[in-house]
Amino acid sequence: MSRIANSLLLFTVSLIPSLGRLKRDRRGREDAANSPQLPCPDVTARKRREEAIRSSQGTYQLILAHLPEVIWEADDQGRCIFITPNIEQLCGYTPEEIYASGVWFERIHPADIETTQRAYASLLSENRTFDIEYRIQHKNGTWIWLHARALRSFYKNGVRTTVGIVSEVTERKRMQEELREAESKYRSLLNNIPDAHWVIDAEGHVIFANVSPGIGKALGHTSEDLYRRGTELWFSAIHPEDAPRVQKGIQDLFEKGKPYDVECRVRSKDGDWLWMHDRAVLTREKNGKLYAHGLLSDITDRKRAEVERQQSDERYRRLFERNLAGVFRATLAGKLLDCNPALASFLGYGSVLELTSPKIRVEDLYFDRRDRAVFLDALQASRSLSGYELKLRGRDGAAIWVVVSASIVEDENETGPVIEGTMIDISRRKCMEEELRAAKEAAEAGNRAKSEFLARMSHEIRTPLNGVIGMTELALDTDLSAEQRDYLETAESSAEALLTVISDILDFSKIEAHKLELEEVTFDLRERISAAVRPLAVRASQKNLELMCEIDPEVPTKVIGDPARLRQILLNLLGNAIKFTETGEVLVRVSRVSASVNHAVLEFSVQDTGLGISPEQQSTIFNAFVQADTSFTRRFGGTGLGLTISAQLASLMGGKIWLESGLGKGSTFHFSVSLGVAAEGRIARMPAIAATLKGLRVLAVDDNATSREILVRMLRSWGLDATILGSAEGALDRLERAAQCGEPYSMWVVDAHLPGTDGFALLQRMRERSAIAATPAVMLISGGGGHDIARCQQMGVSAYLTKPVLGPELLEVISKALGAESHPRGTAVFESALESNETLASLKILVVDDNPVNRRLAVRVLEKRGHGVQSASSGREALTLIAGTRFDVVLMDVQMPDLDGFQTTEAIRREEQGYHLPIIAMTAHALQGDRDRCLAAGMDAYVAKPINVRELISTIQQVVTHNIGRGLEA
Repeated sequence: MSRIANSLLLFTVSLIPSLGRLKRDRRGREDAANSPQLPCPDVTARKRREEAIRSSQGTYQLILAHLPEVIWEADDQGRCIFITPNIEQLCGYTPEEIYASGVWFERIHPADIETTQRAYASLLSENRTFDIEYRIQHKNGTWIWLHARALRSFYKNGVRTTVGIVSEVTERKRMQEELREAESKYRSLLNNIPDAHWVIDAEGHVIFANVSPGIGKALGHTSEDLYRRGTELWFSAIHPEDAPRVQKGIQDLFEKGKPYDVECRVRSKDGDWLWMHDRAVLTREKNGKLYAHGLLSDITDRKRAEVERQQSDERYRRLFERNLAGVFRATLAGKLLDCNPALASFLGYGSVLELTSPKIRVEDLYFDRRDRAVFLDALQASRSLSGYELKLRGRDGAAIWVVVSASIVEDENETGPVIEGTMIDISRRKCMEEELRAAKEAAEAGNRAKSEFLARMSHEIRTPLNGVIGMTELALDTDLSAEQRDYLETAESSAEALLTVISDILDFSKIEAHKLELEEVTFDLRERISAAVRPLAVRASQKNLELMCEIDPEVPTKVIGDPARLRQILLNLLGNAIKFTETGEVLVRVSRVSASVNHAVLEFSVQDTGLGISPEQQSTIFNAFVQADTSFTRRFGGTGLGLTISAQLASLMGGKIWLESGLGKGSTFHFSVSLGVAAEGRIARMPAIAATLKGLRVLAVDDNATSREILVRMLRSWGLDATILGSAEGALDRLERAAQCGEPYSMWVVDAHLPGTDGFALLQRMRERSAIAATPAVMLISGGGGHDIARCQQMGVSAYLTKPVLGPELLEVISKALGAESHPRGTAVFESALESNETLASLKILVVDDNPVNRRLAVRVLEKRGHGVQSASSGREALTLIAGTRFDVVLMDVQMPDLDGFQTTEAIRREEQGYHLPIIAMTAHALQGDRDRCLAAGMDAYVAKPINVRELISTIQQVVTHNIGRGLEA
């Protein structure tokens, strides 16, 4: 507050006591109590004084009305008891409104109310001077700034009051705020400029310095450092090589007015050299003094980038010049703009200048100019090519093969796009490729010759083996002495062993050559497992081994895959298990690992109680030509290829093979395969026949614990009430007690070879007890047990079944046994394949084979089964016979002189009219694709030599039955 305002405040304080009569109460009336009451009867003097007072009051009121400040007086409660009329000009409220409502403190800005109240309270309690600025709301709603000052309170008539002056400072506050904002913006702008700003005079004194945070951090110096040490600090930090240029530039600026603009290196406080760009202009002040105004910028990063770019350009140029690959730039029109020495070199030119001279056109470099048009079309279509091979012409006219990688790019130095790329000379590689191609063709020719030789050898070996095995089987089917039968059986066994060795070698060679392919056909998995396991039951029985098989009910029935290869793996593992097991049992298990709607992964395991395999042998047992028994006195033969082939087949079928074994603890071989699931085999349904047997009581007797477990699981899975015993003792008593209690067993299943009392003796004793004599019985006999079959027939056994027992077979046997009333000779429910096919009607069969032994064997086998057979030694002879006779089926050898089996079949098919003649290929070929080739030639089926009689009869039946069905449909 100015001294005038202070004087005014003191004057007002002195004036207010004389204006006591003008004070108003809070309703605005004059305070009559304060008017003087004199008892003097002479009122003249009093009147004069009153007049003088009124005159002075008018003068003072006029003064107060024109004061810029508002003068106020308040009591000790803060109520306003006097205020000048100009209050209305200040805040819009009249004095009367101020007196009446006490609105003053209510109108103070919320942010200022606490400060204002605290200052006023200090004034009242401590007699401090009241001097503050605060905001108050104008009557029109706006906020105005006020400057309020009050003197300490004093007493009048016993009442303490306070007098103050208020003036509006809104405009000043606004200007101060604008000034602060402008200063803040300027300071912010100055601090955020990346450059440092400096001003010096001609004597080198630093007049102004503002070092930005960025430069300050880089240099390690602040503005204060420059103020303190001046230009001395700056010039001492400049690189010695650059200092003369800097000093000369500053000198020319002040003396000649020449603009100062230099780039120099400056040492930071940490000792690093930084690049700075310093520039300045000269200004002259009114007093005539010269000043240099400059900016300092940190250009260290730019300088480093320039150095790196320069180094990169140098490296690129070195690479360009020294690159072993040819590098080029050319226009689309065919002008070679630039290239490196490598390109000129392998094209036969002496230098880059010679190759890029105007005399050389790009199209002249192509061996065939049409190749350039094709290359340009391909490049323009994709804008970039990689690995494109071209045949160019060297300077001497020789062909040069190159591989090109090129792109079309825009070049600002050229009028249009250019081609940039690289070329690598591959002429030598092309020459090697030609050599490799020739070598490959030679190798393929050799491979074909090898395959043909293998096929011929297979045919030449299998053909006599077919005669040996076939004739041996025929001889064994005649009346022989014991010694003769022993000789022939030994010969047959040796021939079959030789056939196994040959088959293993052929399979191994096909796998090694990656020429073994798998079939994809739908088959009944349980039937194929039964067909694989059952033939080995004879061998197991001969060694008194218990052969068992268990298939999990969750395993799908109809699957898609290669049944022959699956059977091959299973036979190999099962054959080894029987071979290497002297006592105990061999168990085959099949379970489902995972399954989806159309796919299943199955695990097969073959467990034995044999010799076991040591850990050392386990690590190599799946290698080719390796056997577990490698001693000179080894007891078991074989090639050592069986497990290798099985492992490879399992892998081809999407699975793997592994084993668990220990010496003296037996072995378990596992293998997994991935098979498709046919639509009819996705859901494992309980056979309909099982529903009719549900709840029936069955008693089973078997001395083998594993066999009992498998048996009881099968029986109970069909809903039968099964009781299993491990010996004959107590079996009859249990049957009899159950009958006497009214809960008889519906049937019983008994093993023929029980220790002590065998199954036949047990059955005989049962028939001697009237209560159970009529109970149907199923006898489980050993494989190959012809004597057991004869005893079953003699004793009138309801049904018998050869071990190993499989679920579907056992279920059907039980069903037939319960439904049979009397079977004097017994019922062999599951006969051999040969026996079941004996019912085939007599057929007219033509055998075509150039080998007389094979013809004689086939004719003899078929005639024994009641068929009418003719033979032909060549394809032409076969065509002549077929032209004159209607045959039911033809057995066709594939490899024959003159016309082979394929040519003969083709000729037959060409002449057919209205009747399809079934043709079965009989071949000693055993290589990949033989079966497919036969079927593609128009043959109906395929049988490999040596001929398996059961397989041959079964195949004949299938093709004939199918042909009859086709004729009925037609």
